[in-house]
Amino acid sequence: MSSFNDALKNFTAEITANYGKPSEIAPSAEDVTGYDDENLGDLIAFEAVVKGSEIRGFANKTGVVLAKKNEYGLLFQAAHALDANKSLPAEDIARRMVWMMGSAVNKLVDARTKYPKYPVPAGVGPATIERHGNSATLRFFFLAFDLKVPNSIPNAFAAEVKVSADYKAQLTTRPGP
Repeated sequence: MSSFNDALKNFTAEITANYGKPSEIAPSAEDVTGYDDENLGDLIAFEAVVKGSEIRGFANKTGVVLAKKNEYGLLFQAAHALDANKSLPAEDIARRMVWMMGSAVNKLVDARTKYPKYPVPAGVGPATIERHGNSATLRFFFLAFDLKVPNSIPNAFAAEVKVSADYKAQLTTRPGP
């Protein structure tokens, strides 16, 4: 079985266990482009539809990263987040986390963001990662839209992920900057 097939099997099993049987999963085959820009190392980005809702995550042959589980260790391990010399930039890790949150949360923001309809709140800055010995903290900001309300004003959130030496990583968010 290929790495893709293992990842797809793991992702499908986790989605079914946490949300119910998916009506579709993308990408469905290894030769389908899917979300190549989100893939990271051996982690493959997937999106499932269950009861009309989209659920995004990552999987490889050993595990799955889903927002509902709030355990992002595999993502941070694939990003080499604890190694300053090898780590993906903070913005790239944060972008993947925001992507996983779904289309209602579709904007990673910082002070440079040009969002013409709604100003970015004061105090918002670029994504950062601080390393503390053998742990790290990722901080970023994102906008969340209420998809049930057309032209809704997005809500700004501050996010923080603390990553331990054994790659346990959990997200906490709070409103505003």
